Amino acid sequence: MVGGARRRCALAALGWLIASSALADDRHTVAVDLTTLDPTSYEELDGVSLERSSVVRLVQDGFAVVSPVEHPDVLLSVRRSRGSLLVEARGPRGLTSRSVALSERAIPEVHLETVQKLSELARAAVESPEPEPEPEPRRAERQRAPAADPAPAPTTAHAPRAPARFEIGLGAGALYRGEIDPAAWAHFRAAAAGPIGVDVALGYALSPGRELVVHEWVAQVGAGYRLVRGGMVELDLGLLVGALVHAFWLDDPAASAPSGVRLDLALSVPVLAVFWPARHLGVALRIAPGLSEEGRRHTWSNDVLWERSALRLEAGIGALARW
Repeated sequence: MVGGARRRCALAALGWLIASSALADDRHTVAVDLTTLDPTSYEELDGVSLERSSVVRLVQDGFAVVSPVEHPDVLLSVRRSRGSLLVEARGPRGLTSRSVALSERAIPEVHLETVQKLSELARAAVESPEPEPEPEPRRAERQRAPAADPAPAPTTAHAPRAPARFEIGLGAGALYRGEIDPAAWAHFRAAAAGPIGVDVALGYALSPGRELVVHEWVAQVGAGYRLVRGGMVELDLGLLVGALVHAFWLDDPAASAPSGVRLDLALSVPVLAVFWPARHLGVALRIAPGLSEEGRRHTWSNDVLWERSALRLEAGIGALARW
């Protein structure tokens, strides 16, 4: 609702000023209509700024910009279609269109290319009128001349690649719970809707000692939100819940229970910062604060052999792939 109000107010103010100036001359009239974008795309693409930039450029090109309801000579519109913007112009020469790729591009760069193509389509729609019919003698003379080689057919640009929908990564680091233990992690993400995705995390930590060895595995699933996306650097925030498996082995044959397994509930809020030097490969920094159901302590003969807090802080680096 707020985005729609901003769009209507900004466009009404700018359109009124320019339409009033258009009444004084006979320039070609043109209108920009971004209501063809859905509200989510309009907000993600900063539609207010895109409309403003488009109107300013068209005025600089000599057009009189009016409201779409005033039957302009050329009606420009923008639609979103599978990872790209479809820029269209409807005018005296019919419907023409161009595409603007969205994947892995900053919003200002997308605005610049979109405004440029809107301007090109508007000029093409009002220029190059149909040629007048040739005089009959000249037409007969041209028909007797040998036919020239046909002009090459215009090539159609390949559709832009769709944004990556899946990511998988592996990394290593450390786990702090009062003591620091070596750890490894695995990450999987499936895009769901816009910046929201389904995240799965796996982890392993080892606490070796002379008398007691502890292994821990964690498996969690939840939702992730991509705070920064579309460029070489992306930032994710997740909320995950799952199970923590705690297994221990005591090196003492006299112990009545030298080994055992415990199961806990585990919650974490991972933050993943990824740098993508290549389209499909990236380097990730992962920090994951969390909480397990309870702390753990192992004692033998009144001595504390191993103790860890319920609070967890995991940090590490790794490599990611996406497709």
